[in-house]
Amino acid sequence: MALDALLAALSRDVESEAAALIEGARARAAARVAAAEAEAARRRDAAHGALERERRAILARELAVAEREAAARLLEARAEALAELLGEARATLAALAPARWTDRLPPLVEAALGCLPPDPLLEVTPAAALAARQAAGSRARVEPKPDAPAGLFGRDGGGRVEVDLTLPGLLDQRREELAARLAARIEAEA
Repeated sequence: MALDALLAALSRDVESEAAALIEGARARAAARVAAAEAEAARRRDAAHGALERERRAILARELAVAEREAAARLLEARAEALAELLGEARATLAALAPARWTDRLPPLVEAALGCLPPDPLLEVTPAAALAARQAAGSRARVEPKPDAPAGLFGRDGGGRVEVDLTLPGLLDQRREELAARLAARIEAEA
């Protein structure tokens, strides 16, 4: 399916970008941990008894804080990379040339008609209007909308029931699943 291939390509792009962000966050975290460990060694050599225990406790807290901050930065970097990738994918899908997706229009029309009451309205890009009309036949009205994203949007006559089968809408429906799969891949490669 063309959408799956596009999503796979976008997934590879985000994986490499996310891996670079994660590697940078890990390097910064490692530097902070190394600095904290060096400070700990210096403090151990300089102190004795109760003072030594107190300094070790301080160092342990500082190290724990540094590790938590590094972990938070790593998670933040991953979330930003995933959000950026999915945002780029959404924009790319919205503007996808009709020649790249209109062959997938008949199943989208059938899915929309299966969810909508009789006499629905299907909105598509002007370039996809003919293909949508052919797929819908007399079962739905097809309205070309110049600002419509790739795919189709369907609604009943009263506007109470809507079906978003635009390519960006389909990506949004799978956003959490895709983000989880991408995050798992990034983590596995790290």
